[in-house]
Amino acid sequence: ARTSLAGHSLYYGAQALLDTPGARTSVTSESRQALYLLLLLVEHHTDSVRWDDGLVLAADLLAELGYRGDETRLLEEALLPHPSRGYDTLLDSFSARLRWRLSGLYLGQGKFEQALYQLELVVNVHDTLRLKDDALWRSARIYATLGRQDAERHTLMFLIEQCPWSRHLDAARERLVSVEEQ
Repeated sequence: ARTSLAGHSLYYGAQALLDTPGARTSVTSESRQALYLLLLLVEHHTDSVRWDDGLVLAADLLAELGYRGDETRLLEEALLPHPSRGYDTLLDSFSARLRWRLSGLYLGQGKFEQALYQLELVVNVHDTLRLKDDALWRSARIYATLGRQDAERHTLMFLIEQCPWSRHLDAARERLVSVEEQ
């Protein structure tokens, strides 16, 4: 049944299974069962108040158990519009955090353009969030890796101008000097 109680039951049932020793660090029957419950929650109970928590916990569990491709796919699907969540939920801070995490996964997989796209969305769609400066810094580093100095320079300048509070400010200034010297 698709009730709020069912969503809660799936989430807390998974939590209970994950409280068993070793469930979060190795593939056990408990970790598989917990993942199954969480994926049921994510797939069938999108209106549950535990959906966000269940999605993050499922992604964490996939990562901890070594299912990297599945973690990526889960986050990609979570960012697709869904009738029960509405399109406006793709603009909230939770989506920004998913996009940030997805950019890191893409980066680790060598999918630089896909990582840049997710970071661009964090900066332009979710630009009031604290992740803006981190997204700009990560973008600049990706551009440097790709040898795209003009894009790197523009990104660094934007970071310096738009995020004067950033913890990356000193490193961005240093990098900008070295890029302009080349």
